Amino acid sequence: DDSGGGGDSGAAPSPFPGDVAGDVQWVREELHRWIFGNVRRKWRTVRRRPERLQDLFVGYHCVRATVDVALGRMLNVPDQSRGGITRERALAWTERELHLLVAHFLRVRFPILLALNKSDVVGADVGIAAVRARWPGEPSVPTSARMDPTGVRRALKAAVGLKPPALGFPVDDLDTGATRSRRGDAGVRGSSQGGGGGGGVGTADDASTERVGSMRECVVLRPGSTAWDLFGAVQSRGGGDAGGDGGLVAAARGEFVRAECRDGPGGCRRRLMRRDEAIHEGNCVVKFYTNRKASWQGKKK
Repeated sequence: DDSGGGGDSGAAPSPFPGDVAGDVQWVREELHRWIFGNVRRKWRTVRRRPERLQDLFVGYHCVRATVDVALGRMLNVPDQSRGGITRERALAWTERELHLLVAHFLRVRFPILLALNKSDVVGADVGIAAVRARWPGEPSVPTSARMDPTGVRRALKAAVGLKPPALGFPVDDLDTGATRSRRGDAGVRGSSQGGGGGGGVGTADDASTERVGSMRECVVLRPGSTAWDLFGAVQSRGGGDAGGDGGLVAAARGEFVRAECRDGPGGCRRRLMRRDEAIHEGNCVVKFYTNRKASWQGKKK
């Protein structure tokens, strides 16, 4: 409430009457204490088994890679934090390091937009200035149901911008980014599942398929989605008749074996992906390998 009070609409009174910036601090501290208390109670588990560190955070509807990002932002943790922390480091950590990890995790998992409501009330401009001066790094949007009906829409748009969707590009050829499409279907639907030799489905010169444009297929995913989520999305999109060899159809019929992605500066390096690895700008071009079942497999005798 940018007016500095609880209002007359039944809202809870402010813990810091007249101090809007204090309200922001109170909300952040409550969230921090909630997560910090939960993690600290189970820290003995991490001391015995450091690989369980990420498991303490997945209950907040995130993947282990989200914790890896938070670890990567800590100056005292090396970049090779993808697998968590070592036993020696877990034993050496104090509450200070744990507080720092929780603070970074909050920034990654729960980014906050300050919707400064009742901005039309007399004196609200003072509260807005105080909030932005005290929290210069926090995004904020003034709103007013009376004077600015579009304020809520602008606030929602800004909030979504804090965690944009993840974009995945399933391809058949990591070098060119090309996909395969059944002849006659190019331009209508493309391949989203890896083919080619080395365990992929189909071959590059399959007579029933043809290569189409680079990175033609784009799958929009929720923030924090993993390689396994991308594979599931490719399967669910499917398409075509069951007898085709197109990538989407083959993905729907095959079982996951492994995934490879382009990585490194300019995507010049290819590597294996873990199933629980989060999709981001650096690894979003992915090729899946499946073991396509024969028609007789799985049938009852």
